[in-house]
Amino acid sequence: MSSRMRVLSTPAALLVALAFAGPASAQVTLVSTVQEANTFTPRWSPDGKRLAYEYHNPGKDHRGVDILVMDGLTVKETIHVEPDTALEGFGSKKNPPVKDLTWHPKGRGFIYASTGGRHMFNIYMDGEGNLTGGEAYGGGNKIQPTFSFDGGLLAFAKEESDGGDIFLVDIYNLEKGPRKMTETESDTSYQPRFSPDGKSLLFTRMIEKLSSNDLFIITDLEKPKESTKKLTTWKGDELNASFSPDGKLVALFSNQAQKDPKKFDLWVVKPDGTDQKLLVSDVVKPDRSNPVWTPDSTRLLLVKVDEKTSDAITWVKVDEPKTTGAVKTNTLLNNDLDLFVLEGGKEGLLAFTAQGQVGDKKTRWKQVYVAKVKLDDFSLIK
Repeated sequence: MSSRMRVLSTPAALLVALAFAGPASAQVTLVSTVQEANTFTPRWSPDGKRLAYEYHNPGKDHRGVDILVMDGLTVKETIHVEPDTALEGFGSKKNPPVKDLTWHPKGRGFIYASTGGRHMFNIYMDGEGNLTGGEAYGGGNKIQPTFSFDGGLLAFAKEESDGGDIFLVDIYNLEKGPRKMTETESDTSYQPRFSPDGKSLLFTRMIEKLSSNDLFIITDLEKPKESTKKLTTWKGDELNASFSPDGKLVALFSNQAQKDPKKFDLWVVKPDGTDQKLLVSDVVKPDRSNPVWTPDSTRLLLVKVDEKTSDAITWVKVDEPKTTGAVKTNTLLNNDLDLFVLEGGKEGLLAFTAQGQVGDKKTRWKQVYVAKVKLDDFSLIK
């Protein structure tokens, strides 16, 4: 089985998208081509030549993934990802949902979660079909796939009616089946994230009795039960964690210092749980994205709650939290950041979602924008 990818007429679609969103800044480019839907989780491919994003129209219950073939800020074509449902034997005319696209770090295509016309989500790989449909993988929804940094291991969450756990599989020995990494009984473990050296695995556990989400770490993948420990012992929720590129810190969103549990702050902590530090208060916690690190592990990109600037994209220096700056995109209600560093390491392409730009007449749907930035101060390059 293999996924079908339908190539759309990009130039016309892009013109429609630009007209829909209103006048665009010369420094910020609207790139998403899907209409009448919210877009989220833009993700650059390892070579920066493709940009994937998810879209969802809640009224029509239509969810999918588009891949943009990029030349800098220019969209060359749009590819719509569709699993091959005909070979699944269902023959449904309705396109099955596609979500959680993850690029292979070594350029071996991409994986994603989809029902494939069935009732449960499985993990598909471009050109390889359903990876988790065999008996060894059991039932339940297999979602949130993530690769180790060398691309050899694949972690995913499996949701079942009585909770959920994290599983690990050797991508080069799929027939062997997955190893269960967590034992959560009636609780749910999710959001797996590898350390850069591939030796540790972060995950979040939703503890039903406490109605809280806590951050855990597995420090020895060969002995997960013995090496699993709670990374934070805070009250409230710790979510969307990510390792710094050098592996020395973990960034996460937490509401432990907030009176309102719906409000979050950006924190960092060492992988052993020490040196917990509040970096920025009152931030926008994305649904699925992680805090975005600069390649040298010195700064983080985030979205600061700010009514005057309508949630501005902001950067903060990790060892000097008072040193911050705004990325002046002139866009509204920003979220879901991703950064691709260009050759030379001095400039990058920043992808994000926004509800439009200041002055736009139509701002109903969130769309994907891209800006070229200088990495020293994140000023925009025309």
